[in-house]
Amino acid sequence: MHLGYTQVDEDHCKEMADGISRFPTLEKGEFVFFMEKHVEYELETFKDIFERFDEDGSGTLDADEPCVFLMSLGFTPLRSIIRESLDLVDLDGNGVLDFEETVILMHVYRHSEGFTIQELQELTSVFIDQQQQGMQTGKVTDEKSLPADRLYSLLLQFFGPRAADFSVELQQELSSAGRRKSVGAGTTTSPTGPPALTFQEAVLWARRFREKMFTNYREVFDKYDDDHSKSIDMSEVKNVIKDLGFTIPQKTVDELVYEARVRGDIVHTNNEGLDYDSFVHFMQILNETDGFNREEIARIEKTFKKFDKDDSGDINSIELSDMLRELGQCSRMEEVRSFLSAVDINGNGVLDIREFIRFMRLFREKQLARVKMVFTKNADHFQNPPVLLGPEVENAILLVLSEEAVEVALADGQTFENQKSLEFDEFVLQSANVKAE
Repeated sequence: MHLGYTQVDEDHCKEMADGISRFPTLEKGEFVFFMEKHVEYELETFKDIFERFDEDGSGTLDADEPCVFLMSLGFTPLRSIIRESLDLVDLDGNGVLDFEETVILMHVYRHSEGFTIQELQELTSVFIDQQQQGMQTGKVTDEKSLPADRLYSLLLQFFGPRAADFSVELQQELSSAGRRKSVGAGTTTSPTGPPALTFQEAVLWARRFREKMFTNYREVFDKYDDDHSKSIDMSEVKNVIKDLGFTIPQKTVDELVYEARVRGDIVHTNNEGLDYDSFVHFMQILNETDGFNREEIARIEKTFKKFDKDDSGDINSIELSDMLRELGQCSRMEEVRSFLSAVDINGNGVLDIREFIRFMRLFREKQLARVKMVFTKNADHFQNPPVLLGPEVENAILLVLSEEAVEVALADGQTFENQKSLEFDEFVLQSANVKAE
């Protein structure tokens, strides 16, 4: 499984190994022969599965079926990588895949570990960045490897602050594997550390991380699928993603679902709910935007460009407070430092646009936690859904905003007099962004 093979049956592997050698270990030549036999076994397994999906016996699969085919092999494929792979493997361009093309699809998918070209380019950049940090500590021994104890930092830098827990688990797993390898080789003392990683090995661990993430999605999805209909209502999506670390209004949920449909990432859905496959693709676009809608991303990018005066693609972290004010937000310096440490993984004191968006997501979650607390304390919970009554809105907004933020808003001509009662999403919209464009 470490080599990326999917059709791994422990009993069958033992049977093949026993047929090659009567000893409990295999020499290099024997292992190569074992792998040749396993490739033949896996190819036959693929053939059986392919024929099961080829219900009409035409010897082909429709171009919209590879996603289901790969899922049957234990993958959770994203449609973005399927579209890229199909462009490469549909050799005759007829819109269907024969068995040979399907096998090529499997090789392409396995080689990329399910990542798109753009994602692999980003991971390459992160890998090089972590290599440079390894050079500074004297741990890099060659230009093609990365000290394996930097896996945690690599995953965190690539996937973002929410990757912390899973990244710790995988770093510990890799470290344990390194220790077991040293002991198995006859080492009697504790090893100095785990082995180095090549780029392809780093990609494999990134795929392992994504599998853990998808498993987490499944657990939360099933939690809210009360009627076991294999779908969740659109009204429940906000609660599901809240469990996964995002607090976003229904308007943004609807916008992101629409965008995912336009991109072709969501196909099996309706206005009433999302099945698991659609939910995974929705979460993918949610992670790409860190839960911001198109308008919010545009504002963030505009502010970033304004402070990136030399067009380097980076901004100095000491400018973050000024950037927050530009966006109509105010925060204490200790909060800024806390969020900065979570997103500036390499500690170089500068942020690129992706890190800045992640910084803004952490800031927004902190802000929304305070908004939620104030709303819950002051809302009329006898109404369904609860609402903040008109006379209470002004006082609630003043409780949410810092004194400095209130002064900024008033200086811009804003007033906090309210004309109607507000549900939570409406209260968020009125209080989260206190400075109009």
